[in-house]
Amino acid sequence: MKKILKQKSYLSFLMNFILGILLLVNFTSPAQARALAYISNMGSHFISVIDTEQNPPTALPSIPFLTNTEVAAPGVAVSPNGRFAYVVSAKQTGTPAMPVYSYSLNIIDTAQQRITAQVEVGPTATAGIAVSPNGQYVYVANLQANHVSIINTVTHRKIADVPVPSPYGIAVSPDSKWVYVANRQNNRIDMIDMQTSPISTVADHIPLSSPPTGIAISPNGNFLYVTSNNNKLFFVGIDPTRQQGLITSLTSLNLLGIPAGIAITPDGRYLYVAINQAYSVSVIDTNGQSSPSPIVVAQNPTGIAIRSDGQFVYVANYGSNTVSVIDTSTNTKLPADIAVGTQPAAFGNFITPLVPSPFATCGNNAIDAGEDCDGSNLNSKTCSNSGFAGGGNLSCGLNCAFDTSACVSGNPPPPSSGGCALNPASKASNLVYWFSGFSLAVLLLKRRNAL
Repeated sequence: MKKILKQKSYLSFLMNFILGILLLVNFTSPAQARALAYISNMGSHFISVIDTEQNPPTALPSIPFLTNTEVAAPGVAVSPNGRFAYVVSAKQTGTPAMPVYSYSLNIIDTAQQRITAQVEVGPTATAGIAVSPNGQYVYVANLQANHVSIINTVTHRKIADVPVPSPYGIAVSPDSKWVYVANRQNNRIDMIDMQTSPISTVADHIPLSSPPTGIAISPNGNFLYVTSNNNKLFFVGIDPTRQQGLITSLTSLNLLGIPAGIAITPDGRYLYVAINQAYSVSVIDTNGQSSPSPIVVAQNPTGIAIRSDGQFVYVANYGSNTVSVIDTSTNTKLPADIAVGTQPAAFGNFITPLVPSPFATCGNNAIDAGEDCDGSNLNSKTCSNSGFAGGGNLSCGLNCAFDTSACVSGNPPPPSSGGCALNPASKASNLVYWFSGFSLAVLLLKRRNAL
């Protein structure tokens, strides 16, 4: 009888232990990745969310701002690993006759689907937002305050306000070293050098012939594509190293109307431009040839973003309170638009990636945080200066860590610190699985001895 009770006791303990392990694994494992679109609504007290992986795309529960006096500013951006979305809100206080506004950057935890922090950026209207490809900084264009705020994504603290007159669209180079800002007052693109310290002024600029609005950058960082109020799209070849001069080429293309947002396909071949007053989207290859006819969407398309697999383009229609979806394989709009909040703007990259990674920039040929190398960029390293006396051919692996298999003799370098390390949550899960297996074995052994 005692043995039976002991068996039941061990069995009960074992079941509770396994249940606890399963719960712990659930909370320590990373959330299931989904490509979600976050839409800033300038006339609503919430952010709309769309699941882009559903067929058809489906609206999810919206995310309310922290107070019912806040509405969204135009800009929105998402982190490269899909963990966070960023939207600026305008909060009104004071009286109807004498309103007082303040603008704050809202940090949205995409796993929890709620705002978890706010960072005040200024008392006046903002425009574009961008996140550096290495995920370290968020940039906010303070349109009326005439500066760009730089926020640290870890501490959620503003580290600098860089003066830029009437800033609007923002793009960041693939290596996260340069920030390009549309300076509407002076008809130019201002450049912020993130390699300097402290960051206090614009390092250089690219002159244009009319006020710029939106900016897209090529995957290799060698070209900027800039929309402008005078129905133009500028193609700007750039070389920040100035080996061939800052501007390597500058051409323009006439559009069918006033453009707003612009997005580039992941392969860098095509641009999709929202033509606000023409209720349409123009498709333009990066060689400067536009599609024969634009894609009609809805009223006043403003923000535009492309899913990370390049298959679908999402367009926020400010005048119709909807989002249109374009299939890039046929360049046709899906039949049904998606209802969102009032006056959706979504100016920026508002769709989280399909396959988020802690090293989302591995493969851009630039050395980013956590990488030893990237593509052909070996960071001036060779077999010889890495401890292999016989020389040989040092290369970079697909995980952005050095491959020394073709190096000859000598002592090998210390273990690589770069590459795609495990997510901390994955490490915790692995530890949990190991511990649960070990504990289960101990329990079974005790049970057998007791019998």
